[in-house]
Amino acid sequence: MKQDYVIRLTSKRKLLYHNKWVFATELRNRRKGKVKLPLFYKGKMHDAYLSHVKVQITASRKDIYLVLVYGITEHPMMLAANREIKSKDDVIKIAKLYFSKWKIEDYSVVRSRCFNLRTSGYGN
Repeated sequence: MKQDYVIRLTSKRKLLYHNKWVFATELRNRRKGKVKLPLFYKGKMHDAYLSHVKVQITASRKDIYLVLVYGITEHPMMLAANREIKSKDDVIKIAKLYFSKWKIEDYSVVRSRCFNLRTSGYGN
């Protein structure tokens, strides 16, 4: 059973690109984002610009896609996805999937703070 994932990478992550190990930040700095996506992030509308590149991750030599999101945060976001990207729409779907996941996680944090919910377990 294959599960799709989209995760955010840290600046320390190394990726295999054209048979060379490079930091994800190096690939990020080489690109600029050609696909425009209007996006609501942290209470504001932003024009995000997306790029992608096929790479391999250190843990396994399976192909993944590095999706780069420019224009939202100080440093462009680096997302890793195992979904194949064949078109501009595929890149947009991956970015939207990550941001919908982010909204759910953010909502959970706010809800926990508002209702003083504890994360240490039941009955505490």
